[in-house]
Amino acid sequence: SLHRHKVTCQSDKSIFNSTASNRRACLAALSGSGLSFFSRTVCRSFSAEPKPANALNTTNGSEVLVESLRVNSAYPAVGFSEGHLQVLGQQVPISYWYPAVQSQGLTVPAYRQRTSFGKIVSKFLRVPVSPRIFNVDNLILASDFVLTDAQPMPRTLPVVILAHGYLGSRFDLVHLAERLAVQGFIVASPEFGDSRSGEISPPGFLGHEAGRMDILQAAVSAVTTNFATGPLGLVGHSAGSGTIFSLVGSYPRVSIAGLVPSSSRQLQGPTLVVASSGDSTARFQGGIASMLKRLPDDFSRIVPEENGTSCMRLPKMAALFLEKPNHISFLSERSNSALMRTLGFLLPIARLLRLGVLDFDKYYATRDSVETAAAVLPIVEGFLFQELCEDAREHCQGGCEGVKHGLTT
Repeated sequence: SLHRHKVTCQSDKSIFNSTASNRRACLAALSGSGLSFFSRTVCRSFSAEPKPANALNTTNGSEVLVESLRVNSAYPAVGFSEGHLQVLGQQVPISYWYPAVQSQGLTVPAYRQRTSFGKIVSKFLRVPVSPRIFNVDNLILASDFVLTDAQPMPRTLPVVILAHGYLGSRFDLVHLAERLAVQGFIVASPEFGDSRSGEISPPGFLGHEAGRMDILQAAVSAVTTNFATGPLGLVGHSAGSGTIFSLVGSYPRVSIAGLVPSSSRQLQGPTLVVASSGDSTARFQGGIASMLKRLPDDFSRIVPEENGTSCMRLPKMAALFLEKPNHISFLSERSNSALMRTLGFLLPIARLLRLGVLDFDKYYATRDSVETAAAVLPIVEGFLFQELCEDAREHCQGGCEGVKHGLTT
């Protein structure tokens, strides 16, 4: 049976009133406060079920999730760049977020999230449809502190690679990518072959589609070549969880709403499992109760609580189980909103054909990614800090403190 750990963090109900136009000024003010990178704590101020007042409308139509974060004065900005991996004759898109030297004149990017109706129809109906027909591009606005092609910080930093799920996108976890980068991580997110985009295989390509492990290994090689990198961590959502567990090595891993090996021998390093009983895809594993039984004995269940003041370390093998989120509640609100705008009209057709849509229909009603992020992201960040940043462990003993900083979700 799982050991039970209560992880409680200092909670502050006040709201930092930040809008899209003033968030960069707020960040600049915070960055001048003398806070150092390694004075962050594992715990963050968060609410397991935040009130709607915690979400503020901004000029770009997204929402601002107010979190308590220690912002490093050395990282006043986040750089964003795009590239391609050459994998088995195919060009695989990859996106990078990284701590940057703030520069004047650089623009805040809008991420291009491409959706291929042809590819989605092909995957669900199993009919041969070209992935390059009926493509739709959605623009997702970046947070105001993200700058296009800014100069990376000239120092060695920890790396986190994100692996999206089946018919997902490399921008599905953009909220986590931006948050980690502003706190001192280099983040890389490749587009896997089973994404909803038709960008990977070139026109007329007749070879085998690049596999997930081929792409993940190429991403590891690329990020270590292009940046001064330290220790590596992996985060996977849904099918991306299986991808990160397949990579050999004792890397810290975070599995979100995905399959988890039932043997300790298959878990080669520190592991955080995040799952929800509201996730319909959990039925494939027999539900949350079955997942609990199958997890190795050395896993400990962690329980987020409000109104506490503790900064205990997370277990090396930890499981966070929630009740409400569905399968795509764990993704960024910005990415999900773009998905709703593009594919919402297909829901009646999917219901008529009784197609499984990975909780897309449930999320259409709940729209709860902001609340889910408030409960999950601080724990994911804390786990990665604990396992990838040795100095952060020492400072965690000093208690849970924080400053307010608005981040888009």
